[in-house]
Amino acid sequence: AVVSTQSTGELYARQSTEIKTNEQIRRHKMVLEQLRSYLKIDISELYRLPTDELQDKVEMAGQEMLAPIRSKEQMLYQLTTQVQDLERFIEFLHGTGNTPNALSHEIRRCTCNCPLHGETQATH
Repeated sequence: AVVSTQSTGELYARQSTEIKTNEQIRRHKMVLEQLRSYLKIDISELYRLPTDELQDKVEMAGQEMLAPIRSKEQMLYQLTTQVQDLERFIEFLHGTGNTPNALSHEIRRCTCNCPLHGETQATH
């Protein structure tokens, strides 16, 4: 008869660790598969690449995936800025902004009194 040198506790601990490790591997595979599908990477060539090339390939794929998002964020920022500029310009035109309104009657008033600016005068 073979005498086991492992106690029941040691055996349970080893089996428990193996179960946890298998569960971790299963979860890692699931995460990697999901990322692979998002990044559109051909997984068959990944195992043949050196680590630095693999890292570059994954980085490039990530950048390609994020480029449209960054582009949309940049466009949204530009549009927001343009809307704010237009709002300030409209306030300027209405004379309600903080900037003196060049179109308001007080600033436009001319002192030459020519026909164009109000008073009739023989020469301009």
